Amino acid sequence: ETWNILSSSGVFKRLTSYQKTWIESVLTRTELHGAGVLVDEGEPFRHMYIIRSGEVNVSRGGKTAAVLSRGDFIGELHDVDINIPSPYRFSHSGDVSLFALSREDMVDFTRQNPGLVMKFKLGYLLEGAHTK
Repeated sequence: ETWNILSSSGVFKRLTSYQKTWIESVLTRTELHGAGVLVDEGEPFRHMYIIRSGEVNVSRGGKTAAVLSRGDFIGELHDVDINIPSPYRFSHSGDVSLFALSREDMVDFTRQNPGLVMKFKLGYLLEGAHTK
């Protein structure tokens, strides 16, 4: 399942097989029920996420910027790498199933693969997401 999600994701399909395998090795499955907030606007990312099922709303200043679904990535590698607070709020109004990647694992990954940061820049707003 993880390989299929990574291979079909607009952001992750650009990775090499080795890079996808490395990311698969550090993913943690997370199930959230009901409404909640993954990362609030102005809060640093402790984890980055890949959506397995459900939808995550991306908003800024109370206005919806995008709706993310299966295969979409939540987080900005550059911001996570240097611990910048999120400019967006990532929330869900119903159940959502995710793969989580810890900030520490992603920092290790980006340091070993420095060219990837730009590939992930605003991926959820540029491709694959339903913008409003």
